[in-house]
Amino acid sequence: MRGSLSRRIPSDKQANPDTWDMETSVFGPDKTAYGPFVHSDPEDENNNRSERGRAVAVLKNGNVAIGGTREINDPNDPNQPWITRGVLLLFEGKGKLVGDTWTSSGDKMIFDAILAAVATEDGVATCGYTEADPNDPGSKKQILIRWHSEDLQEVKAARLEATVGAAVCNALGYNLEGATIVGAQVYVNGQSNSQWIFAVEDAASLRVDYRKHNGEGNGDDRVQALVCGYKCAWSGAETVDGDIQWIVGLFRG
Repeated sequence: MRGSLSRRIPSDKQANPDTWDMETSVFGPDKTAYGPFVHSDPEDENNNRSERGRAVAVLKNGNVAIGGTREINDPNDPNQPWITRGVLLLFEGKGKLVGDTWTSSGDKMIFDAILAAVATEDGVATCGYTEADPNDPGSKKQILIRWHSEDLQEVKAARLEATVGAAVCNALGYNLEGATIVGAQVYVNGQSNSQWIFAVEDAASLRVDYRKHNGEGNGDDRVQALVCGYKCAWSGAETVDGDIQWIVGLFRG
């Protein structure tokens, strides 16, 4: 299954930004394509809000979880037209949407997003970020990790990985010992973003740091992809003298 994972919907008002719907396509063993299947908020009759797909995970039972973001009306602030929340969709077979979707309640901070997902023994883990309000100069993104069952119910408390600077999880892995491996970018004063890779098991476990890397020249460095088994392979970017270079690595998970 492939999640494309969004489809541009042109706005009929030039003053407004384009809106997006989540779009998923399914490919069978013979490479026959089914879909695309488009998901939008059924309560958003005028399609003013966007849904964006960011991540795909194939679960142990063969179903597929699609993670991303959706916009909702802010129930506490009528002056804020919408806020973003993490969302999960579940598909089976040739693209059949299973039951209800899961949407974050904003239990950590009012804004959040899913940017990465990985299958686990129990279902799926997701990560991304959460923040109070992007319009507030003091607001900063922080890493948010969640664990779900195969029917998308949360099976562990969510983990907010607080850092001094802004931080975003871009990649997620799961190793043979049952640990969730996080690939991130973390802003460190005087260093810009640094590459971080660390392991956690739940909301309360000690963080096991594998990598905290600041490249030459204190440029923007990020971990952007991660896959784990007996070992973990990762890929990211390192900025040196204004030039972006790809950087990859391998470590024991």
